Amino acid sequence: MGLSNWIGHNWFSLGQTVVLAGALSLIALGLFLETRARRVGNLIQLTQAHRDLWERMYSQPELSRILDPSANLTQSAITSDEEVFVIFLILHLILSDAC
Repeated sequence: MGLSNWIGHNWFSLGQTVVLAGALSLIALGLFLETRARRVGNLIQLTQAHRDLWERMYSQPELSRILDPSANLTQSAITSDEEVFVIFLILHLILSDAC
């Protein structure tokens, strides 16, 4: 009799507590799902940037020298295109490591 009597006197407070707990649970679920969606979006953008970066190397064959370990830099200096491409690679690696 004690529990039903307590519920009879405190039904409104009990209802508020249940609704509040449900609302907080839904907010937590929403934040979790939003975080997952943002991670997937970031991964897609990172993959797009990676593809664009390496596609540039294939569209400009003169950039392939940066991958050649036996390239003689004293004979022909680093070009500005090669320098910019390497900077883009370094920035891309820094950003991909941050994700």
